[in-house]
Amino acid sequence: MVMVHGDFNFNQVMRHDGRVTALLDLEMSRAEAPDWDLGPFLGFCADPVRSIRAGPERSQRPEDYRDVPRWLKE
Repeated sequence: MVMVHGDFNFNQVMRHDGRVTALLDLEMSRAEAPDWDLGPFLGFCADPVRSIRAGPERSQRPEDYRDVPRWLKE
């Protein structure tokens, strides 16, 4: 058992100068199996348009997530 986020995606991550500085929205976090967040996270990567918040503070594009499953596999 490990702590899992509960609904992890890149909208839940704050970055500064290319480094992760914070994880947000932890009210759904709990102890679960290590791969608990993997399914929802891969779903986000497959269809990020549904989850990406609009606005100038968000510069992500769907193609930014294309390689994430390969990164995880490596």
